[in-house]
Formats: sequence, C-alpha cells, structure tokens
Amino acid sequence: MLALKTGAPVVPGFIHRLPDGEHQVTLEPVVPLVRTGQLDRDVELNTARFTEVIERHVRAHPEQWFWVHRRWKTQPA
Repeated sequence: MLALKTGAPVVPGFIHRLPDGEHQVTLEPVVPLVRTGQLDRDVELNTARFTEVIERHVRAHPEQWFWVHRRWKTQPA
C-alpha cells in the first residue's frame, strides 16, 4: 500500500547465514508495481508478486526460515 501511494520502489532484500558463520546479503531487482486503477486488485496482485520473491528465497534456503505467526489470517473464498 505504501509503495502504491508514494511510488516508492520495492527492493526485496534477504540475509542468509553461510556455513562459516558469515552472512550474505542479497538484494533483488526492484519489483515493478501493477497499477490497474482498482486499489483492491492492485494490492492483491502486488502482494502476489512480492510473495513470489519471498517464496523463491525460502525454497532456496528452507532451513533458514521459521514462521512464528499466522502470516495469512484469512483465506480467499
């Protein structure tokens, strides 16, 4: 919502622990925002885009992820 309202770029960033105890910072390219003119639809489409980037990193390093909260409190119909 913030990016849609301000035009701020969304730059995904991740930190992964390496076997030697060091950390690697990865910055992804800017995720282009979808603007359909319908705010609810824009939020849904952009959330899906952001989630795809997160999912790619979780799948690459599943041992480094642990959700301790309910990320999705509701389910789509």
